[in-house]
Amino acid sequence: MEQVTGPCRDNIKEHFEEHAKDETDHIKVLVQYLKYYETQPTTERLLIEKVEPTLNNILQLQLKYEKMAVENYTKFKGILEDCNLKVDIENILIVETEHMQDLENYLK
Repeated sequence: MEQVTGPCRDNIKEHFEEHAKDETDHIKVLVQYLKYYETQPTTERLLIEKVEPTLNNILQLQLKYEKMAVENYTKFKGILEDCNLKVDIENILIVETEHMQDLENYLK
């Protein structure tokens, strides 16, 4: 983030640092459930699109992936019965929605 300049630089840097911490926390929660249920994830690995490394392009790409995360967590929450996992997914979904809204605001 050292190359980013301008009046929003500190806010954007702070957003990405907070976002990275949140994503790490989400992984830790999900890993606990995988261990508890003695299972392996069955996810498909996505290749990250290559874009010209401008701030706008990076924010647009991240917004795209946040929207995908919100959509997938929403679907996952919809198939769960009332349980601790559903509550944790709802909490993750709240944070992911906030990330998405933050990115939309940065792009305005």
